Amino acid sequence: NPANNEAVVLSNFRVEAVEIYDMSGKMVRREEVSAYELHLDLQTLASGSYVFKIKTVKGTIEKKVVKQ
Repeated sequence: NPANNEAVVLSNFRVEAVEIYDMSGKMVRREEVSAYELHLDLQTLASGSYVFKIKTVKGTIEKKVVKQ
């Protein structure tokens, strides 16, 4: 999942929060939302790999994202 300056999150369930972690496990961003579709601005993140923890009303999903 390479991304440049934006990541799009689509969910069948309402997303309540998105947490972004670097590969050392440090949280670099948290956004509280209430939406089924999110457009996350990644311009401030350095290039590298990240784990997105997407918290929905039905549970948490983890996705690895590579910022180019």
